[in-house]
Amino acid sequence: AAAAAAIAFAVSFLVFHRWDLIAISCGLGSAMLWVAIEDARRFIVPDVLSLPAIPLGLIVAGALSPSDISWQILLLHLTAVVLAGGGLFAIRVAYRRLRGRDGLGLGDVKLAAAGAAWTGLAGVSLFLVLACLGAIVLVLIMKLRDPSRVGPQTALPLGAFLGPAIWLVWIGQQSGVV
Repeated sequence: AAAAAAIAFAVSFLVFHRWDLIAISCGLGSAMLWVAIEDARRFIVPDVLSLPAIPLGLIVAGALSPSDISWQILLLHLTAVVLAGGGLFAIRVAYRRLRGRDGLGLGDVKLAAAGAAWTGLAGVSLFLVLACLGAIVLVLIMKLRDPSRVGPQTALPLGAFLGPAIWLVWIGQQSGVV
C-alpha cells in the first residue's frame, strides 16, 4: 500500500499542477494500485476499495465539470456505471453458462463499474482494452518462460490490470491526452 501511494503521489505531481487534481489523482491512484496488488496476490478485488470508488467517481465527475452541465455529466457517468457493470456481469453469466465455470469475478465487475464512474462512457472501452492488453502481455511472457504453465484453465487477476488502467485513463482525460 505504501509503494502504491508513493507511485500515485509521484505520477500525480508530475502530471498535474492543480492541487485538487493532484489530491484526487493520489487517492484514485493509491486505491487502484492497491487493488492491483491485492488481486495479483490473492485474486480478490477488495470491496472496500471498489465499491466506495463508485459514488466518489460520480462526485468527482460532477465537481470537475462546468457547473452549468454538471448534472448532465453526472447522469452520463451514472449511465456508464450501469452499462459497464451490467455489461461485464452479462459476460460473466454468459461465460458461466457456456463453460460451466466462472471466468470473470464479481470484483472485476464492480471495479469496472467504479472505473466507469470515474471515466464515463468515453473511458470505459479504453481502460478495458488497456487491461486486456496488459493481461495478454502477461500470458505471452508466461508462455515464453514456461509453456506448460499456461492453458485454458490458467487464471489471471484482471483487477491487477484493470485498476491501473482506470487510473491511467482518468489521468489522460484530466490532462487532455485522452
